[in-house]
Amino acid sequence: MNKAFVKEPDEPDDLHCPRCGGLGQSVSAATIHAHLNEGDTASLASSSCFCGNANCDVAYFDGFEQVILVEQLRKPIYPKDPVAPICACFGLKAEDVAADAQAGNAAGVRQLIDKCKDHREACVLLAANGRCCVDEVQRQFLKHWKR
Repeated sequence: MNKAFVKEPDEPDDLHCPRCGGLGQSVSAATIHAHLNEGDTASLASSSCFCGNANCDVAYFDGFEQVILVEQLRKPIYPKDPVAPICACFGLKAEDVAADAQAGNAAGVRQLIDKCKDHREACVLLAANGRCCVDEVQRQFLKHWKR
C-alpha cells in the first residue's frame, strides 16, 4: 500500500482518548507492560498514552485507537479506582491525604516529597501514568485542607 494513503498517528502529546475524548498523557511501553496481567501483551503502537479520566474505562490507547481497558490491568489504578493508591510507590491513598489535610497535618505530604527527592520511587513502572504523584497528592491535599 502506498504510504501516502496511510494516516500516521498524532504525536503522543496530542492524542485524545477514543472513548472519552480526554487528552492523553504519553507513557512508555515499560509502564504499560508493568500494569498488564501476566501473559497479556500490549497491542499498542510504541507511542501510547494513559487516559486520566476517572470515568472512562480506557486505561491506555494509541493513535490508531487501539485500547487497553481498565479491566485488563493487573490491579486497580488511581484515578480509575478512587480507593487505589494515588502513590503506587509508597501506597499513599487519597483518603489518607484528605484525612491529613482535614487535620491540618502536612507531614505525610512532606515525607512523600522527601522520598521522591531521594529517588526512592519507581513511578515509571508503578504509577499508571508513569509519572511522580507529588503534584496530584498536593492538589488533593489543598482540595481538602481546612484553614
